[in-house]
Amino acid sequence: MARTGLAPAPPQAKARGSSQPLAVTVLSSLPPAKGVSPYTSHLVEALSKLIDVRLEVLCFASIYPSWLYPGGDPEDGGETPSFDGVRVRRLLSWYNPISWVWAGLTLHGSVVHAQWWSYFLAPVYTVVLGIARLRGIVLALQMAG
Repeated sequence: MARTGLAPAPPQAKARGSSQPLAVTVLSSLPPAKGVSPYTSHLVEALSKLIDVRLEVLCFASIYPSWLYPGGDPEDGGETPSFDGVRVRRLLSWYNPISWVWAGLTLHGSVVHAQWWSYFLAPVYTVVLGIARLRGIVLALQMAG
């Protein structure tokens, strides 16, 4: 797995001496979507156990049209998992650019960890992360290679 843009917690969070937890948004997919969703679930579960991190997950309500998904149905029929103390927002839709803009404008994290994307989802991630960047949010990207 190739990693690009991964960075430790932003230095400004430590330099301010704030007792506030670091706010992190994970942008990825969660079950029932297939693909990287199980990995993201494990990542969120591990991050949710950290005391000094406030976590939000921004994921897809509709990730692909079924005719485009090479594995058949893009969902496995399960439900979106819940995590203790983690806000999960199934907001993004591949076909709705308004959901992309809204997601970028309403991110709660001071750091966004964008987990994997396919070329088909590049416009979604470009809009969400572009707006986050304009808002001064630190980006941490991890891509499958």
